[in-house]
Amino acid sequence: VFYQDKSYLWISEKWLGQSPLIEQEIRTEWERRVKPMCKRPTELIIKIVPTGAQCVIHAVNLLHEKIPDFVSIWNMDYDIPTMMNELDEYGYDKAEIMSAPTVPQKYRSYKYIKGKGVKVKAGKEQPVHPADQWHKPIFPAGWFPVDSMGVYRTIRLASGMEPDYTLDGVLERNLGMHKLKMEGTEHMDGKRWHDHMQEHEKAVYCAYASWDGI
Repeated sequence: VFYQDKSYLWISEKWLGQSPLIEQEIRTEWERRVKPMCKRPTELIIKIVPTGAQCVIHAVNLLHEKIPDFVSIWNMDYDIPTMMNELDEYGYDKAEIMSAPTVPQKYRSYKYIKGKGVKVKAGKEQPVHPADQWHKPIFPAGWFPVDSMGVYRTIRLASGMEPDYTLDGVLERNLGMHKLKMEGTEHMDGKRWHDHMQEHEKAVYCAYASWDGI
């Protein structure tokens, strides 16, 4: 979560492993790779928690505390289901976690409405581009998640489709910036890159996650 010049990073100890130096390694990689790209002073706040589900709970609790109007997520249909799967795996009630603590028990709820992936035009089915699908997580809280990819596409409809709607591509075209890279992994892309980084370069991958939020 990035909020008011603070990058909050919760990390699962189950994934990270136990090393007395790992937090310093993450900070070192962040200072080296992320800090120079920040346009204004930014603080990194790290908290190592037992599981991925606890990462989700801490992040959501922070949002319940800060109550921003909107929470911007690029390509929400990956992040939100992944977060909810973590809660399911450890037996947490999604309605309890996602609903604001001030909401009475009987009104707490959670529903995820996936945007339509197919439309019918002239009697024929046509795929709907992911940037044109509006996914709706519905729960009673003072903040609401918004898919920034969909917002970006919608306010530029008059310009037509862009070459892609990846965060990396949009950053490059508009700001001359890009997602965090790592030397020696240029030949990898997609799942192969993520698998490699999550297994062999955990400190750098944590810095990557922080920069994604920023």
